[in-house]
Amino acid sequence: MNAPTKPIHAPMEQFAAQDGELHIGPYKLSTLAARVGQTPFYAYSRDLLRARVAQLRHALPPQIKLHYAMKANPMPAVVGLMAGLVLVVLLTFMYQAQQVQGQAELAAIKRTLGVLRTAAVMDDLQARLRGRSGPPGTNPFDLLQFRPENYLGPLGAAQAEAVRPGSWWFDPECGCVVYAPLEMRWLDGSTGGMWLLFRVVTGEGPLQLVALGTYVWQGQRVD
Repeated sequence: MNAPTKPIHAPMEQFAAQDGELHIGPYKLSTLAARVGQTPFYAYSRDLLRARVAQLRHALPPQIKLHYAMKANPMPAVVGLMAGLVLVVLLTFMYQAQQVQGQAELAAIKRTLGVLRTAAVMDDLQARLRGRSGPPGTNPFDLLQFRPENYLGPLGAAQAEAVRPGSWWFDPECGCVVYAPLEMRWLDGSTGGMWLLFRVVTGEGPLQLVALGTYVWQGQRVD
């Protein structure tokens, strides 16, 4: 039977060895241990981290983006260094996250308009069954059993100047349902000012919501 061999540590070729001792950059491990005051401890080389990132960028196709997960190592000095190395990637991620937020806001706008239009159709059907006389009301939000949390109620022009972004309201002077976007930049090539206005049109049949401008949100029409 062969005698068991001693375990061999994985090669540490990234660190130089001088006089039988590893060096992290210009420092001997014993010097670092004395500074830390205890063992074990972690030691990182900024130069080596920079070199590894550069090596990855060189080896991978340019369309591959590098990401650093803080969960892997939340040490402030390491995170600070890596954030500098992948700053462009972080900015790209932030832009993509903002794009997703814009898409979510658009979906919420369309959902609210859809709910109002559905409520108007249901109200018209019920009115026909009951034989309602006279036109329906002009505020479609009044048809909802549960109004959106971001609905502010009827507001005049002066009151509307102070509304917070992301709010809906009904303008009785215009006879319009109005929405104030959280981010105006998502409106591409739109006309109609800083708000999305939909005039309430009454007549034969259910209430209609007609856009007063051409609203294009991240390339999609909102009408």
